[in-house]
Amino acid sequence: MKYNWKINWAESREHFIKWWNHDGLVISTWGNYDANAPHADVPGPGTVPPKYEQHTNAEWLTRNNHYQMSRKDYLGDILPLAYLGQPWLGPLLGATPEFAPTTTWVHPIYADVENPEELPPFHFDPENKWWLLMEDIMRRSVALGAGKYMVPFPFGFETLDVISQLRGPEATMMDLVLRPEWVQKKMEEIHQFNVEVYRRSYEILKCDDGSLPVMPLRHWSPGKTGLIQCDASAMISPDMFEQFVLPYVRRTCQMLDYPVYHLDGSQAVQHLDLLLSIPELKAIQWTAEPSVPDGADPHWYPAYRKILDAGKSIEIADIHAHQVIPVLDAIGAKGLYFLIHQPDRQTFEKLMRDVQKYYS
Repeated sequence: MKYNWKINWAESREHFIKWWNHDGLVISTWGNYDANAPHADVPGPGTVPPKYEQHTNAEWLTRNNHYQMSRKDYLGDILPLAYLGQPWLGPLLGATPEFAPTTTWVHPIYADVENPEELPPFHFDPENKWWLLMEDIMRRSVALGAGKYMVPFPFGFETLDVISQLRGPEATMMDLVLRPEWVQKKMEEIHQFNVEVYRRSYEILKCDDGSLPVMPLRHWSPGKTGLIQCDASAMISPDMFEQFVLPYVRRTCQMLDYPVYHLDGSQAVQHLDLLLSIPELKAIQWTAEPSVPDGADPHWYPAYRKILDAGKSIEIADIHAHQVIPVLDAIGAKGLYFLIHQPDRQTFEKLMRDVQKYYS
């Protein structure tokens, strides 16, 4: 396996393998850097279409991405990941996406349904227009990127969050109290839906060695990996999390070789002990919301030590380059992955020189 547009892939590959084994350090950022010269003579994609078509015109999106990636350097452990659009799961089950100038939204279609028990089962539909679009984008990207860059699995593994996309967050929270049996039934249907989405996507995206990169938080593993998340967990108690969410997190971990859980925000930290009880879970990705200390703050060190002591690796997102070494000095370098705010190239290159001693 080789990616010609990332010249240090062999080194980064080794970093990721060691990180998954809780014995390595990974340093990356959200973005990448302009190359001094293009990797290849790739023609531009043509006239930029309206915002909606930028997300829904598969040919333009993939050719634009191919062009942009040909002009970037992937320093440190930045992965050369193809952009596949905005991959919400809700639209694959009927929700309506909205493509705004700077973000995307999903509008629930069942928020006003008074008797959701009468809704039909949630199931994967191979003829769903948003799935057909994503399938087209994945296949085009694989063809364009072969031997040059990675095409990642674009979705996360979500259950309660998908119900929230379909019902709306307020109705979903009420459903947990008023109709828990219905929620349990839908969680099972969505889990099976997730399994089918992953199966079909993996067959398109897997590398020759069975490895797979994942987009949501920029991972690569030597086997089947996926990002598991439940942002709605910030609104429920540990008892509800254990009843409704944890069984599906556990089952997803058992079907993957390298599962990672996206722990999003301080209000979700209450579920950490339950997550760490899952033997198959390999790593925790931590993101602090803007209103609390960021991921480099010593406030979080006890949680990091707890994660490491449980035999899991950690990904810390959204910190600044100058904060990396203090964290390494405080809790060590084994099993840490830093996803850094986009620093300028000079700052990032200096950081990569400074951290070399922590790889030994």
